[in-house]
Amino acid sequence: RSAGQWRALRKWTPQFFKDSYGDRKVPVFERKRSDTIKDMVLLKDYIDEITSANFSNRAKYLFSLKIPKVFPELLPDLEPRPFYWDPNWLDSKYLLPGMPNFKLRNITGLEMNMGGPGSPFPFLHYDDLWTQTFITQVHGRKEWVLYEHDQTPYMYPSDHAENISKIPMERDVDLSTFPLFARAKPLRFIVEEGEMLYGAPGWWHTTRALTPSIAVVLSTANGPIWSEVTKFSFMRALHHPKWYLRPAALPIGAY
Repeated sequence: RSAGQWRALRKWTPQFFKDSYGDRKVPVFERKRSDTIKDMVLLKDYIDEITSANFSNRAKYLFSLKIPKVFPELLPDLEPRPFYWDPNWLDSKYLLPGMPNFKLRNITGLEMNMGGPGSPFPFLHYDDLWTQTFITQVHGRKEWVLYEHDQTPYMYPSDHAENISKIPMERDVDLSTFPLFARAKPLRFIVEEGEMLYGAPGWWHTTRALTPSIAVVLSTANGPIWSEVTKFSFMRALHHPKWYLRPAALPIGAY
């Protein structure tokens, strides 16, 4: 139980967030016809949705809500900080100076995910720019499905984002449309309350909440994976769909 000393384990429940922050607007997502649809809702309404949901009537999914920005006063509830979270070079003030809006500068930071029974993560993916993640299940239970990176040929990466699959995972996969996916070998398991999962760079994954669920996610990068992180960052800039942003690849490559 890696986070066993966190106050969040005893404090962070759906009812706590409804009572304390119910009037905050939060982004929620769902998958419709292979598209991810975003909506903004009051947190109290979303809590009602996840606590009344079931596997036939699934709630939307909330993810990547930045805790330091939205709930900064709750950061002490996530202490002590595990020693293996550091060093995190993504937090460095010297990271790509002069490029504050580049994805690599904004990919880290403690984030919150929420869902209700049956809520699927909106897409099959691996974490952007080859970063690694630490995912802590603070409340409830969640089912995970992972595929090693060498199974990428079976994952049907999107034309617009190489780390996001075209395959809709919220229902049975249509193998007539995605025949290579039949060769994929999943690793399935359940993360219980208080447990922490290490998300290896490049591993494809998606999740499904089994109960009302709250999880905390931190993306990090340092020496062992840094060359891959910078390579992916360079390629992302070089092939940016907006041609006038592609010159940013030069300072990234120099960095």
